[in-house]
Amino acid sequence: GGTGPNNYTKIQHAIDKASSGQEIYVYNDSSPYYENLLIAKTIILRGEDKTSTIIDGQNAYHVITITADNVHISEFTIQYGGHYWSNIGVYITASDTQITHNIIKHSANGIFIEGGYNTTIKHTLLTQNNYHAIRLEYTDQNTIDNNIITNNDNGIYLWESNNNLITNNIINNNNWEGIIIGQYSNNNHIYHNDLLGYPTEHAFDLSNNTWD
Repeated sequence: GGTGPNNYTKIQHAIDKASSGQEIYVYNDSSPYYENLLIAKTIILRGEDKTSTIIDGQNAYHVITITADNVHISEFTIQYGGHYWSNIGVYITASDTQITHNIIKHSANGIFIEGGYNTTIKHTLLTQNNYHAIRLEYTDQNTIDNNIITNNDNGIYLWESNNNLITNNIINNNNWEGIIIGQYSNNNHIYHNDLLGYPTEHAFDLSNNTWD
């Protein structure tokens, strides 16, 4: 998004050229970036400002797909992953991912973690997503902390996911449920969250977990 050597007009081009462990810094000068990104190597992807550095998936498939471990993403608005149930803002099948200080909106699912472990989602606004703001399936030892989850259909959903930490989130004005713990999801710790507004149910749990 900048000028001079080592600058690219597309984020995906920079990802493709980067070596494992490098940081890609994205300016907001050329925002919005109309792309559907695949991150298959360990990188840090950092935007200039989360309110003005926008990655727009144009309602086509996932906005960002992460298949490599140890990927960090911060300071972006990630939007329009599409409205079919399988379309996602950030789709993660890897481990040790960090999603921090972002805005994720207008997708069927905001963040979907499937497999892997030890993803951290912090200081992120998830809003106006259909189905689920955050969905975890077959994934353990993740942390969802200090996020604002508002005006989605559902807030946080777990299925066959264990030993996760859900803490200090503001979960309000979602249409159906705030927190849903499905079957075979045990030893999760859910505490110090604010469940507000008027959903059909604030929370329910079909497994064996610790709530405060």
